[in-house]
Amino acid sequence: MSTKTTFKRIALVTVAALGFGVLSSVSPARADGLMELPSSITAGTPESHRSGTMSYTPLVINLPSTVGTGDTFVVAVSLLSAPATSTYASVTANPTQSAYTPAANTSAKLTIAKATSGSGSYGTLWTPVYSSSGSLTAVATYVVNASDSVGQATLLVGFNPDVSGSYTFLASTPNALGDVTTNVTSSTTSGYYTASASDTTTSWSVTTKGSATSVAITAVTTGAASGSAEYGALYKLTLSDGTNSTLLSSTETLTLTSSDSSVTFSTPAGAAQGGTAIYPVGRDTTGWSGGAFYFRVDNSSITSETVTITATGSGTLASTISNSAAAHSQLYLLLQ
Repeated sequence: MSTKTTFKRIALVTVAALGFGVLSSVSPARADGLMELPSSITAGTPESHRSGTMSYTPLVINLPSTVGTGDTFVVAVSLLSAPATSTYASVTANPTQSAYTPAANTSAKLTIAKATSGSGSYGTLWTPVYSSSGSLTAVATYVVNASDSVGQATLLVGFNPDVSGSYTFLASTPNALGDVTTNVTSSTTSGYYTASASDTTTSWSVTTKGSATSVAITAVTTGAASGSAEYGALYKLTLSDGTNSTLLSSTETLTLTSSDSSVTFSTPAGAAQGGTAIYPVGRDTTGWSGGAFYFRVDNSSITSETVTITATGSGTLASTISNSAAAHSQLYLLLQ
């Protein structure tokens, strides 16, 4: 049975862990709830990161089995190290910076967000609070919803690198109620949560990838339906910088086209024959998952045929970055 206590208007403070010191930003609680102590927090596989583009790392938080609707838990994230030319970390993390000026954090740099689906997407995430100076930090409280899974939730850490290189992070959550309550004097005053390496923690690193030098198109399902009432085949796009998989920057796009006017493109869950013949794909276009972009190919032709689908660089991505794949349609006999 988990240990719980009730808090009203608790405030949280962001900190930089491992000697970075306590920061002054405070996040007030906005609802009553029972504070839960996660048993573990684990960082999943980060998405590909590029300088100037927001990408995400999942955090899996394991909770006591007795957690209930309206209960809360706290997660704090700190940037521990960054490239020497980054303005995101303190002199302690980047001793080569002789004239370092701390950069105030915003949600455009480092943030905590709800999961896009599943447990961790249904509840309420109080607006994260960020450091006003020093290394980037963020702290947020999640309020569990009845639709969340019992005992586990996933949150996302979003990060937008300012320069190319490697970055290391620490995420923590309290492992004792005293970590939160020692500075709470009443329901109307601010209390604090100080992230610490002695709390329940996880750490991970991300290394930025380079601009794409090649694109690949791969069939996920075989064949493609033909006829106006049929769904098509699923394909995916992947990008490489020559060494590793990478992703589009905020100004880079790919454009999908076909050799036949009967072919259209849409999102995997789009309506039948509801797509477009020319399909631009950007960093935020619906369909990205696990570093790949998934799309559907439909063919309105009533005869079997083989067509060529092509992805070509656009925006600031060179048009010489291009690749094609064959798409096969299958004739379906429609009973009258």
